Amino acid sequence: MLTKGSWIKIAAVALLAIVLCAGMFSCSLGFTPLMRGCVGIPGAAIGALADYENVGNGSVDAGQVRGIELDWAAGRVVFEQYDVAYGDGGDGDDRIVLEEDAGRPLDDGWKMRWELSGGVLRIAYCASGGGLAGCTPLNWPDKTLSIAIPKSAADHLESVAIDGLSGEYSLDGLRCETLDLNLASGRVHGADAGFGDMRVEMASGNVSLVAQVQDGLSVKVASGDFDLTCPEAMPRTSTFELASGNVGVSVPSDSGFTATVDRMSGNFACDFPDMHRVDDAYVHGDGSASVSVDMASGNVTLRGHDA
Repeated sequence: MLTKGSWIKIAAVALLAIVLCAGMFSCSLGFTPLMRGCVGIPGAAIGALADYENVGNGSVDAGQVRGIELDWAAGRVVFEQYDVAYGDGGDGDDRIVLEEDAGRPLDDGWKMRWELSGGVLRIAYCASGGGLAGCTPLNWPDKTLSIAIPKSAADHLESVAIDGLSGEYSLDGLRCETLDLNLASGRVHGADAGFGDMRVEMASGNVSLVAQVQDGLSVKVASGDFDLTCPEAMPRTSTFELASGNVGVSVPSDSGFTATVDRMSGNFACDFPDMHRVDDAYVHGDGSASVSVDMASGNVTLRGHDA
């Protein structure tokens, strides 16, 4: 059975949808908006801040960046790596380069905002202040953002946090100690990625990743589809909380784990032929990795593959 905290989060997602609709309706009538994100432009609805000091494309010394926080509304975001330094920092240091393209000119109000503070590079879809007309997603520019990280710095990121309202996010080759992914909708995909810990919360959408997760995997799904392939090893601990939706995780066939399942409805499947039951748990191999499943409905599937 889902915990009280899980039900609160599910209720919050439903309430958010109601408030978003009410906010957009009030904006269309000229009323004071219910949400800060409806003041002129939508970026603030997912955390974009007006006081980020930099506007539009730019770059920072990669050696100063320990973490990246991204708040994005729509369009496409691509994390990519490069070998050769851009060399535009004056001292020849490798740079993390931010470039966005909307296919048309943007005024400053619609350009991304960003800042580097305390070792964290924060990137927002646009300004949160007023001054632009329209609060509906139909007015949002369909932007593509490239976040280019030098390979010399790619394995030294402590954290990456992505808050996505919609859109597509490509995480090919992304590596960091902790990945936090919060998705209202949209699509996330990538291969050859690696994280120490990975935490995912989805209201809807689709996540499909090939990534090695070393320590902890936490997935909370209200709806949507989550699929992860761990090529080399199973995470030491995995927790899955579902109101609905589908979760699939593929790990090497010789992985040892103990899975406990608490469900109101739904289906739990384990594609390991020599798995056995011990009391209320599913055990495979030496049982060393821990898997916890808490579901109201939906489907959770653990699959084995050749390492």
